[in-house]
Amino acid sequence: MALPNWCGFNRLLRSAESREYELVAGSKQASAGCGAAGREDPLWNFRDELPEWAYDDEVAELAESPEFRHQPVPMGLCVGPGLPIARRGVLMLWVSLFSITWIGYMLVECSHEENRAILPWWLWFFWIPAFVICFLLELQCLRLTTIPYGQVLKEFKILGTSVGFKLWMLIGLGMSQMQRLDMATDA
Repeated sequence: MALPNWCGFNRLLRSAESREYELVAGSKQASAGCGAAGREDPLWNFRDELPEWAYDDEVAELAESPEFRHQPVPMGLCVGPGLPIARRGVLMLWVSLFSITWIGYMLVECSHEENRAILPWWLWFFWIPAFVICFLLELQCLRLTTIPYGQVLKEFKILGTSVGFKLWMLIGLGMSQMQRLDMATDA
């Protein structure tokens, strides 16, 4: 069974007899007019644009392989290893959310004079491991996708303005941490 060839990306063909997958190069006719993937200009060189810690070594090897010398690495070939990492992050977030909410519920003191709940200040320290672990897991997932992202878009933008990778990453991960902080304040 053959998967469709979108925008000149390689497609995976599975042999009915062997059940193995084989990479087959996309045609130029299929890639014409498909945006960044169908351009004839040279590929974005990730080694010049990204620091070494910002990408995964296996994805870098894939990007430099003969199959992908003249076309971007499909995102679908890179995100698979990130799924178990993302699942661990989601599990960590939900377990910490429910456990810290339960601990807070057990320790809350109600102030009838001020009509509010008073939590111990040290309860906020329970969120630190969840923040750090989720941040590190998110960084691992980001490393898997930076090369294909950069090859297709050829730049990193924030609100339509081109910025460097480090600023783009800092703002993106910062927004993610603020979302986690919002969950912590709601719990």
